[in-house]
Amino acid sequence: MREALVATLRRMFAQRGQKTWKYIPETVAVVIALTAVPMVAGWVPPNPYYGFRTPATMATPDVWHFANRLMGCYMIASQGIAVASMSRLASAMETRFGGDRVVWGVLWSCATALLGIGIAVLHYYRAA
Repeated sequence: MREALVATLRRMFAQRGQKTWKYIPETVAVVIALTAVPMVAGWVPPNPYYGFRTPATMATPDVWHFANRLMGCYMIASQGIAVASMSRLASAMETRFGGDRVVWGVLWSCATALLGIGIAVLHYYRAA
């Protein structure tokens, strides 16, 4: 299955050249971090689609903005950590388990995003 995913991704980006393919994991991390910028800036009003949505956070705009600012900060920090450690970790995973550095890098970006979300949720409920 992993080989099929790698082959599909390679075909998708083959016409763009190896240099574009090489930076896909960093691009994923930057896109994830950019989606958090509106939350940190307070531009996202309470809504059912985007942001830290729980009944408690949607109760008042002040709680909504606090929770989303917290979530956004953790998301940006997690992606900064992902980019800073991606090269070494992806190379180590490629050496240890095989596969492709790009796939390991994308998985690392997603894993750190989930870790950032988890820490933000714990922080919010500890603060509440």
